[in-house]
Amino acid sequence: PLEAMALIGLGFRDLSMSPAAIGPVKATVLSMDAAAVGALIETELARGSEGESLRPALTAFAKAQGVPI
Repeated sequence: PLEAMALIGLGFRDLSMSPAAIGPVKATVLSMDAAAVGALIETELARGSEGESLRPALTAFAKAQGVPI
C-alpha cells in the first residue's frame, strides 16, 4: 500500500497487482488525498536528499492523515 500511495501521488492512475494486494491497496487509495501525497513527494524531492528513501515521510504522512498502510 505504501508504494501504491507513492505511485498515485506521482500521478499514476492504473496499477497492476496480485489479487491478494487489492484489498489493502484499495483501502489506502480510497482514504488518501492524492494531491496532498503529490505535494509531499514534490517537497521531499525538492529537498534533494541524496539517496534517502521517501518511506519515512510517506509513513508519517499516512499515520498523521489516518491512511491505512
